[in-house]
Amino acid sequence: MKALNLLLISILVLCVSCSQSHKEHKDNSFADHSESAKMTNKTSAPSDASFADPRESVSSQLIDDNSEYYDRKIIKTANYNIEVENIDGSRQQIRNQIAALDGFISSMDESRRGSNLYCKMSIRVPNGNFDQLLNSINKESKKTNYKRINSNDITEEYVDIESRLSTKKEVKNRYTEILRKKANTVEEVLNTEEKIRKLQEEIDSKEGRLRFLSQASSLSTINLELIQKMEEPLVAQVDFLFAEQLKDAFGNGLFMITQTLLIFVNFWPLVLLFFVLIVWKRKWILTRVKV
Repeated sequence: MKALNLLLISILVLCVSCSQSHKEHKDNSFADHSESAKMTNKTSAPSDASFADPRESVSSQLIDDNSEYYDRKIIKTANYNIEVENIDGSRQQIRNQIAALDGFISSMDESRRGSNLYCKMSIRVPNGNFDQLLNSINKESKKTNYKRINSNDITEEYVDIESRLSTKKEVKNRYTEILRKKANTVEEVLNTEEKIRKLQEEIDSKEGRLRFLSQASSLSTINLELIQKMEEPLVAQVDFLFAEQLKDAFGNGLFMITQTLLIFVNFWPLVLLFFVLIVWKRKWILTRVKV
């Protein structure tokens, strides 16, 4: 009996010792693994430093992709007023430069005011040649009265219309599918066709707006005015001065006559008394002579 008890105690002690040994081995293995992981992190830290925040890298990549995908849609307009030495020569030089830069003149107006010559032109030129044409015009300038350049960025509107247009086309395709496969009654067919018609009108409208924005942003506008100031001949100046003086003299004489007449009208009692005295004096003298 004692021998059996000793055997059971020995087996129990052996089991406990095995359990502790397994636990120590497991703890050591975990510690080694943790140490190995720390060493791995330390060795890989320099290479990971350049990718510290992967979200920033992804975000910047998306921005770059969008900026490359969406071209900027910008409408440029310039208002330019210059004085030139010879308006005919400058106009011809500018027209040659416009043709060389793939532009065209949409309107032109020539006039004379006084002794000065004027030429107004509305020029359309591709955006890429806008600055080059302005520089060419500047070479013809003797004096710049003003130069104003405006830029209108329509990229946001263009992208928004494109997105809405794509959505409407998808909805129209779904209605078309319904019309072909699921519309059974006459009422359903008519309702579906009416919705398709309205969607098509909206699609046509937005496509027209996109075409307009695309054309407007592909060409820039330059409103140019050329001025040639000419000196008047000396003889013409003298003749003009004499005519002005003659006109002024005639006006002054007429003014004096009217003023004199007004004076007589204002003092008519005294004038009447003066004439009465003259008449009485004359009669009195005649009476004395007779006597």
